[in-house]
Amino acid sequence: MPAPQEVSKLVKRFDRNRESYRSSEYNETQARREFIDPFFKALGWDIDNEQGYAEAYKDVVHEDAIKIDQLIYELYGLTEEEIKIVDIWASNMSRDDRNRIARRCSWTYYVAELHNNHC
Repeated sequence: MPAPQEVSKLVKRFDRNRESYRSSEYNETQARREFIDPFFKALGWDIDNEQGYAEAYKDVVHEDAIKIDQLIYELYGLTEEEIKIVDIWASNMSRDDRNRIARRCSWTYYVAELHNNHC
């Protein structure tokens, strides 16, 4: 099955402006609004809850970064002192460094989960 036309347009636009999108000036919100949300809309997801569903039944529930950070801290069982250290450490890094570490940690977690669930 070929990709929807809108997805092909998103891919072409990204390719045309790749360097701009990969720069540290281009942030997560911009990526979500310009590419991620339109991608899922093209696949038929109700990104904006146009159906008016209650929170529990929405196709997409938007989380803010603070909630996500708290979930991660809880997952790893960090103490308040450890959280302060992580926050200070991260605030002194460039966006590119933080993104690189997040991708590496996400991949490591994903591989560990695969191993735990399938071995």
